[in-house]
Amino acid sequence: MIVALLGCTSPAPEAAPNATASPEVTDSPAMPDSSPAVWELATSTAIDSGATVFDVLVMRTECNSGVTGTVNPPLVDFRAEEIVISFTVSPGTPAAATCQGNDQVEYTVTLDQPVGDRRLVDGARR
Repeated sequence: MIVALLGCTSPAPEAAPNATASPEVTDSPAMPDSSPAVWELATSTAIDSGATVFDVLVMRTECNSGVTGTVNPPLVDFRAEEIVISFTVSPGTPAAATCQGNDQVEYTVTLDQPVGDRRLVDGARR
């Protein structure tokens, strides 16, 4: 017996279209010609429960000869226990690149609601 899986997909996670969107969660397509990126809080950033604006450092996860590129507005998913923030960068995957790591690009995130007691989570590291 031969079993072939021709295409397996899972439902896309629900996400708000950008960081300044309303707290309601909606589906959002991936940004065309982009690549995934990870983020961390900028070293000078302190987050308290009332925070709605904070700085992060974003870095492309794919090889790109040391350059992260342009940071696109994040997708934000407000959940009861956490706020999941996912970034992409442009342009997309290059045809050829070296892999020495990429630079971190500072980006200011603005949320429509306070962080509260929720964790901030990097969507690319889930």
